[in-house]
Amino acid sequence: MAIGDGAGLKMRGMSTRGGLVVALLLALATTARADDVAHARDAAKKAVQHYNLAEWQQALDSFTEAYRAHEDPAFLFNIGQCHRQLGHVQEAITFYRSYLRNLPNAENRVEVRELISKLEATAAAESATKKAPPQEPRPPSGAVATTPAPPLPAPAATTPTTATTPGSTPATRFEDRGRSLRLAGIAVGAVGVAALVTGGALVGVAQSDADKLNSPSTGAIYDAGRDDRAHAMWGSGIALIAVGGAAVVGGVALFVVGHRRAHTVAEGGARWARAY
Repeated sequence: MAIGDGAGLKMRGMSTRGGLVVALLLALATTARADDVAHARDAAKKAVQHYNLAEWQQALDSFTEAYRAHEDPAFLFNIGQCHRQLGHVQEAITFYRSYLRNLPNAENRVEVRELISKLEATAAAESATKKAPPQEPRPPSGAVATTPAPPLPAPAATTPTTATTPGSTPATRFEDRGRSLRLAGIAVGAVGVAALVTGGALVGVAQSDADKLNSPSTGAIYDAGRDDRAHAMWGSGIALIAVGGAAVVGGVALFVVGHRRAHTVAEGGARWARAY
């Protein structure tokens, strides 16, 4: 019995130590898991910052690091988003599908499937473009084309701008390079003439009023207001005459300059251009 009791005590001691080891391992695993979750949380926080700053590659690296630390399916969706922003079509499709495979009842599964469909259409279009034959035939590698290149078309005939031989009948074109100056001169001169006429009329009316006010034969009394109006009309008339005279002179000058620059004369089948 003593021996049996000793064996029983020994077995119970070994069972107790085994239980402690298991508990210790569970505690260590729980601690390691908590550290992994904290690491994943920190990496995800950095990834969100990078994503908001449009730093897609850095965001992709941080989301990948977060998933390696803690396998949350949401990180797979975020990794797919980063690949899509980077233009990695196939990679984005892969991670979107992995997300739905790990979280089939995701709340955004409809939107994710639509994204996958759009990206698949984009990938198909890119593949068709790559497989399309070239627009123009190309010689095989290492071969030398023996077909001569087509001749270049002859240059179109242009109308000569230099003097031609007297006696020929080229199509001579009349060029009026001073037309705008002549028109401007006519317009300015017309304004000047109108100003002269208006100014002369005002001066005439003012002179008539002054004569009536200052002439004793009319029997009119002196009207200060009328006299002031006559003086103002006189001043306005003189100013318009001065402006009109200057405008007429300027218009004539513009017309003369325009007339001198007006023509490219064709004489004897040749064209001669005056330059001033």
